[in-house]
Amino acid sequence: MVKRARGDDAGGGRGGADELESVRPAGRGAGGAGGVGAVGAGRRSGGDRELDAVAARLHTAAIRLLRGLRPVDEASGLSAARLSALSVLVYGGACAIGELAAAEQVSAPTMTRLVAGMEADGVVRRSRDRRDGRSVRVSATARGRRILEAGRRRRVERLARLLSGLSAREVAGLNETIEVLESVLGARGGGRPPGEGRAEPGGGSRGGGQAAQLELAGGAR
Repeated sequence: MVKRARGDDAGGGRGGADELESVRPAGRGAGGAGGVGAVGAGRRSGGDRELDAVAARLHTAAIRLLRGLRPVDEASGLSAARLSALSVLVYGGACAIGELAAAEQVSAPTMTRLVAGMEADGVVRRSRDRRDGRSVRVSATARGRRILEAGRRRRVERLARLLSGLSAREVAGLNETIEVLESVLGARGGGRPPGEGRAEPGGGSRGGGQAAQLELAGGAR
């Protein structure tokens, strides 16, 4: 899960994906070849190094994918941070501010400011928890859901255009790769495969940050 920057709308603009772009593959950290990462990398087997190389390529492709979709997200009128938080609420349901902050990996005060702005935009609402009057829950409004679903359609259309030049065999191969990724993310990543929705409020874990941004493209099937 990508660690987001702090501050109101901290995930907007370039966001955590670009921050990760500076990470060097194969354990080469800031200390160069003499660093601890380089020493550990030298002891890895050939199979491990191959996995590292595949992971590095996937990492770069994910960054480029998110960056390529950024322009279509701007049509929503919401920052990347607000879209990401909104996606958690639309696909996962209402939750407390603390839960939303944990999902998006920001502090509760930061999320409180973010939610206040989203409420002013008319995309979320705050209400008292019927089971605990001291707790406030945040939920997406009908307008917020429409904005997010329209954003998903724009993303899917953009991706479809990018893939339009592929052959039938390439499309089939890509589909198989996606199935493998969905299986890995669902079985080993602690979350559910993209498109299967999020855990019900109060149960299970919620993926946030850039994971939520990616789910905008996957959405609910």
